[in-house]
Amino acid sequence: MQGSVRTTADDGTHPDLRSVPSSILVVGGTGMLAPAVAALSGTGRTVLLASRHASRSRVADIRGVVPVDADWTDATTFARAVGETARSSEPVGAALVWVHLPHRNPVVQALGAILPPAAYIVRLWGSGSGRPREDAAAAPRPDAREMRDVFLGSMPDGHGRRWLTHDEISRGSLRALTEDAPQQVIGELPS
Repeated sequence: MQGSVRTTADDGTHPDLRSVPSSILVVGGTGMLAPAVAALSGTGRTVLLASRHASRSRVADIRGVVPVDADWTDATTFARAVGETARSSEPVGAALVWVHLPHRNPVVQALGAILPPAAYIVRLWGSGSGRPREDAAAAPRPDAREMRDVFLGSMPDGHGRRWLTHDEISRGSLRALTEDAPQQVIGELPS
């Protein structure tokens, strides 16, 4: 399926998470990805939750969540903090990353240097720029690492279009962890 794009239909249910590694890094999981963090930890997985204020977030106290207070605006310091925490837990098998530009690329590169070689990275891309696929194609990729890209679109409603809800984004992100499609779209992207 290399090179294909899968559009994720949201039926309101979480995917089967049995194939997801037992230890996951979630970057930016205190807001729109909080439902994904709760779902992953609810299945007994260890979730390293990395964000500027991870320890003060509403999901920090969930069993299985290990908060890592790290500011991704400095990729080197961020990766050091994540790496120190990751060394004290079981090996991270995947990373789910929501970081805004211009910080996303340095953070992903830094994570690629500290995660185990078999760990894959799922990058989330907002569609507000109108060019998320082009942005993803132009972004550097850590060498020899499996990467999956998730493009966040919008949905039609009775008054035009609406942005995706946190639950829709989280369910689509969880699907990206379970399905090996290199690219997925949640909702609809602008044409």
